[in-house]
Amino acid sequence: MDKVRFIWDDGGELPGLAIEQENARRRTLQEHFRAAAEEIARAFAGIDSVVRIVLFGSVASELSKEVPADHRFAGSGPVFLHQCRDVDLAVWMDPNHPMKDLQRRRVEALRRLLELHAIGIPHHRVDVYILDGRDGSYRGRLCDFRKCPAGKFVCEIKDCGSIPFLRVHEGFVFDSGVFARRPHVVLLDRGIAPHFSA
Repeated sequence: MDKVRFIWDDGGELPGLAIEQENARRRTLQEHFRAAAEEIARAFAGIDSVVRIVLFGSVASELSKEVPADHRFAGSGPVFLHQCRDVDLAVWMDPNHPMKDLQRRRVEALRRLLELHAIGIPHHRVDVYILDGRDGSYRGRLCDFRKCPAGKFVCEIKDCGSIPFLRVHEGFVFDSGVFARRPHVVLLDRGIAPHFSA
């Protein structure tokens, strides 16, 4: 049986074509994540109490070049573009609005994206951060589970599920200053300015 040969077997360097193809794939993934964010924002815009939606994180930024994680390429310099892992959406709204409605709208939006544009993004790759539309305080993240509580160990965190389907992550503090420091895209603004801490 022949030995399996990897593209990096020749002196620790990747062929230029392989790098270009991988970077093209990463650009396309970012475009697909952006399309998902826009489709979900359109779905959430149908909720009167949603006053603002902002896309942030790597999907909202220009992709930077990174040194490959594999130690064999540590000295070769940055060759790959950053790979987006998920969508980060901040939503300012009335936190008493049923979160199950947001779950449903997220799933329906992603289903539409698949049916109309053949772009498949699973719902758990879209993190929805809920902020109070009145004062900008962080309330939690839209849960991915079908029922609340789901009987998972993460459901046992203090205050998780006190608003059904609003998940609390132990020790997590939302940094609202990220919007002042990093690129972001305002997808919806009903003219009510939320409070941003510096």
